[in-house]
Amino acid sequence: ILEGTFAPLIQFTPAEAPASALFYNEEKMPFFRGSLFFGALRGEGLLQVTFRDTPGRPEIDRVVKIIDDVGRVRDVVAAPDGSIYFTTSNRDGRGEPREGDDKIYRIYPVYDTRE
Repeated sequence: ILEGTFAPLIQFTPAEAPASALFYNEEKMPFFRGSLFFGALRGEGLLQVTFRDTPGRPEIDRVVKIIDDVGRVRDVVAAPDGSIYFTTSNRDGRGEPREGDDKIYRIYPVYDTRE
């Protein structure tokens, strides 16, 4: 390893083939704050990586595939309102297309309005 560089914090075997990444720091969904989300092409889903609150170099707390039934996830972004959008990429000749592919999905909180 070259001076000033660090070994990877995480590796996947088999490969997940990340296509995009988002550090979520919005107020809308505080339970996601500080998480890294990435779309997986080969792993087919949306993964969330959480970190331990440690000084210095970050440490991974856990990795969870939070969406795994939509196929290859190409892009993930935070919208101005704090929602998370992600897109699938199953019709590019590599995934297994299904009726209605490809789509744009939105993750947003559903609040209980009962008192």
